[in-house]
Amino acid sequence: MATPLSRFVSPQVMFKVKDPRTGEDALIADHVGYREDMAAARSPACTHSRTDLRRWTNANGAVVIQAQCLSCGERQGNQRKVPERNAYPEADLSLREEWLARDRRAIDAVRIRHIDMTGQNLDAQADAYESHIASEAWRQKRVKVLKRCGGLCEGCGDASAVEVHHLTYEHLGDELLFELVGLCVTCHTKVHHGWHERTTPEPSGEDSESVF
Repeated sequence: MATPLSRFVSPQVMFKVKDPRTGEDALIADHVGYREDMAAARSPACTHSRTDLRRWTNANGAVVIQAQCLSCGERQGNQRKVPERNAYPEADLSLREEWLARDRRAIDAVRIRHIDMTGQNLDAQADAYESHIASEAWRQKRVKVLKRCGGLCEGCGDASAVEVHHLTYEHLGDELLFELVGLCVTCHTKVHHGWHERTTPEPSGEDSESVF
C-alpha cells in the first residue's frame, strides 16, 4: 500500500516561500518541526544589558545624544542634554544590521532545510500516487465510484462523470469510497484550481504564504 500523505503533511497545509538560494518560489510543509525550528532560529528579545551613550543624526539632520545597545544596536532611553555632543562616539549602525543579519541567516538556513525536506517528500508522494493510479486496485475502485454516482458528475449534477477526485489523500492507496467523488472534466479542473489559489499568510510571518 502506498504511504499516506498524512505521514508528512496534509495537502491543505503548505506554504509558498522564496528559496534563499535562488529567490524563486518554493514549498514548505507546515508541521510542528518547521514551526519549532523557525521559533528557535529567531533571536530571543535583547535584554539591552550593555549600552553606551552615542551620537545620533536624526532624519531631519538634528544631532542628538542617546544610549545605544551594544548587542542589538537599538536606541535606548531618552535623548540626553549634554554640553559637548562631539565628545561622544557616533552611533554604530552596523550593530543593528549585524543583529538582523544573524536572524536572517538562521531563518534562511531553516527554510532551505525544510524546502529540501518538503521536495523530497513530495517527490516520494508523487511517485506513490502515480504508482497507485496505474494499479488494478485503483481501476476497480474508480469503477465503483463512477457506478455509485450513476455516471453523473457530483459537482454540477449535469455532465457525465468521467474522472474520480480525491477529497483527501489521507488514505492514498487504501481510500474509503466516501473519500472519492466522480466529476466531469470541468468540475475537476475547477476544484483543483480553487485549491491551489487559496492563500493565507504563514503564521511565522515574512515572505511566504499558504497555497494548499
